Amino acid sequence: MNKSKVEKVNFYSDVLGKEMSMLVYLPECYNNSTPLPVLYFLHGRSGDENIMFEMGINTKADQMIKDGDIKPMIIVCPRIENSMGLNSSLICKEVSDLGDNNRIINIGMYKDYFMKEIIFLTDKTFNTIKDRKGRYMDIEIIRQSVSKNINQNDCIIRGDIQNLINNYKIELKSLSKITGIDYVWLKDFMDGKNNSNIQEPAYLSNMLYMLSDGILMINEDNRIKGVIDVLISEFEIKYETLAIYAKLELEDVQNFMDDTNSISIEKKYKLAVAVLFLHCLFKRLPN
Repeated sequence: MNKSKVEKVNFYSDVLGKEMSMLVYLPECYNNSTPLPVLYFLHGRSGDENIMFEMGINTKADQMIKDGDIKPMIIVCPRIENSMGLNSSLICKEVSDLGDNNRIINIGMYKDYFMKEIIFLTDKTFNTIKDRKGRYMDIEIIRQSVSKNINQNDCIIRGDIQNLINNYKIELKSLSKITGIDYVWLKDFMDGKNNSNIQEPAYLSNMLYMLSDGILMINEDNRIKGVIDVLISEFEIKYETLAIYAKLELEDVQNFMDDTNSISIEKKYKLAVAVLFLHCLFKRLPN
């Protein structure tokens, strides 16, 4: 029987205009006759594709497949730098962090890079299930298992929370409502009373990042595109629906999604108002 293995794939990204890399876990049963689903496991802002080994994803997957906790699958850890996988600039480049001049932030079309190149290259190189049903962005049982191996840096997270309080005027009560994390727990954490017991560490770190550096990296047009993506993926809203509510032509919405500079500011405003209202309305509806 073949052993599981991890392959490193180096490639040139046309979207980003530079060399990139990804690590790919192939289970014992991988072969050229039976296609397998793919889990895309994205690293945090301070990591890279080596999260595969740092978190022991490959060894955990081996054990969980053997125990029957998960079905055999391919796991891909692509390099996304500290971009959070967002489309933040048409030109890929490094910029200084506005809040910390000693830190560099990678901006570029990283969402397009992931959607158009990482997924395409994975399907082209490996025997995968080549549709959405065979692609996953998170599996809770794996996330919980591997997260136990991470030594969370409480001081960094406290610093990020204090940055929100000082520079963005977001108080702990607001952060509690935004994240769903208990206010008393957050207060105790900031007072140093519950170290190394961070609730949902990956989610909290990502949210802190998006509320500070992350949102500043994304221009206004791409923010609206992001909300439209949510309306489409979560609520199955069509471009036609958005055009009707915004009192625009269908072609206007399609053109905006292809090139945000292709329609007038007035049309962008109408589209933004309609999109944000629909998103707010849907999020308020009971489950």
